[in-house]
Amino acid sequence: MYSQYKTNMKRNLSTLFIISLLAFVCPIVGFSQGKKPEKKLVALRLKIDRSKPINPGSEFKFGIEATRADGKIRKTKGWLGGTIGWRHFEMRVEGGTLEEAGKICVDNAGPQLPKSHVHLVVWPKGYPEITADTLVELDFKGNFTIAFNGAKGADGRDAKDGKNERQGRANDGGDGEAGRIGLNGSKVRLYLTAVEVNERELIRIKVLASNVSYPHFYYVDPLLSKVLVSANGGKGGAGGDGGDGGKGLVGGNGGNAGNGGDGGSGGTILVMADSTSEAHLKEVFVFSVNPGPGGLAGKYGKKGKGKSRSRDQGRSRLSILLKGSASDGKDGSEGFDGRPGYLGSVEVYPASEGSILPKELVEED
Repeated sequence: MYSQYKTNMKRNLSTLFIISLLAFVCPIVGFSQGKKPEKKLVALRLKIDRSKPINPGSEFKFGIEATRADGKIRKTKGWLGGTIGWRHFEMRVEGGTLEEAGKICVDNAGPQLPKSHVHLVVWPKGYPEITADTLVELDFKGNFTIAFNGAKGADGRDAKDGKNERQGRANDGGDGEAGRIGLNGSKVRLYLTAVEVNERELIRIKVLASNVSYPHFYYVDPLLSKVLVSANGGKGGAGGDGGDGGKGLVGGNGGNAGNGGDGGSGGTILVMADSTSEAHLKEVFVFSVNPGPGGLAGKYGKKGKGKSRSRDQGRSRLSILLKGSASDGKDGSEGFDGRPGYLGSVEVYPASEGSILPKELVEED
């Protein structure tokens, strides 16, 4: 009888322990399985960095402000300087690409009229009902650079120094290599057309160049933009330095300096503009077809020093022949700077009926 009572008591205690353990563990298990915490997020807000113009092909930063049920606001890491990691959010981007956490690259412009905005939607993982949705309007303004300049010529290689000689005349330093010629600026063709994007007048710029196989497109507000178009010649490469003469009983001569390479000539810019674009040409566009400067000459090699033998000068025939004849070598000669290239040209043609256009513009339009 007593043993049965003892067995029942053990069963009751075991049952009570299990019930207590479940009462403690179940809330934890419920939270880990997705039960929303009391300090859940109730709202999101997107912040856009507009410190720089946002244009097709450019990048911009953004951040998220998350409001909790207790009224506290937390921010994402990065641009906003917060503590929330980006792995807690999902997002959708239209009109751009998410380059990295908190940074979007706007799609490049093409022949078709671009969208006037980037559409961005974000939400916390597992909570699609809490979203932040915004349209980031594009500016189509600022300073634009369209550059098809000639490449710089390669620099000439420096020469090696002459080897030292203990018994006789030292070796001469090598001559520096001449710099290479800078490349000419490209032949650039611009087609300017007035277009309207979201009830806003813009200039569409179609660009073709002799060294690219596909056109580039830009859309700019003529009242808020500056466009630099350049086809400058490349700079000539610098001449290499001559090597120093070696040291010996008679010093070696220094090597000659390499000449600088000539600069490339400026390219040609051909412009065809409709009447609206032509009216803004002087205010908006700056053209540059400057010649490339010549490369600088290298430095000549220094003469090698001659050294007299201080011991045993009478013991060998060679020492007798060289006795008292210790002398320095000669410095190498200076090189010449390269010559600048020639100035390029800019030609503007109206896109009206009856206009006489260059063959290049007619074929590519």
